[in-house]
Amino acid sequence: MAGLEVIILTVNRWCKFAANNLVDAISMALSADPNRRSVNSFSHTFRTEGLSQGIPFGSFGMSRENHVQHVRKPDELKSLQQFEQRQELVAKGARMEALDTATDEILKAAKKLEREVRRETKHWHEIVSISDKGWPIQRLRQNARNMPFAVRYGLPEGTISHDRPIGHSD
Repeated sequence: MAGLEVIILTVNRWCKFAANNLVDAISMALSADPNRRSVNSFSHTFRTEGLSQGIPFGSFGMSRENHVQHVRKPDELKSLQQFEQRQELVAKGARMEALDTATDEILKAAKKLEREVRRETKHWHEIVSISDKGWPIQRLRQNARNMPFAVRYGLPEGTISHDRPIGHSD
């Protein structure tokens, strides 16, 4: 019976060794994913002799690869090349259309800016011309949008001030 116990013990050790190796291989393959990485998923032997020796997580990976080579027929190659040429042509057309749209938008913005500059220039020329004629100009309010300036008329030393906004008709 002692011989049978030795055989069973040997088979038991070998099964335990094989199971631990399988658990370690699966754990190492899964450790490539940071969400599945855990030291406790490895066997005690691998934790003490493998990970503590510097074997990094995810250093053993597995993937499926298809090694079947598909040789294309000449008519398939020709149709693929034509498809790629059409795709390139469509991509060029889309880029050209996008550039055309961007150019139109830039021109529209430039025209709007030019109109605003003309209006602003005209406004300041009018303010300067009033000032050049000797009329004292002062700022009315900080947030006055339409008429922020006024012309002071009347006697400057008088107690009543007559401020009248520029361009305002009463």
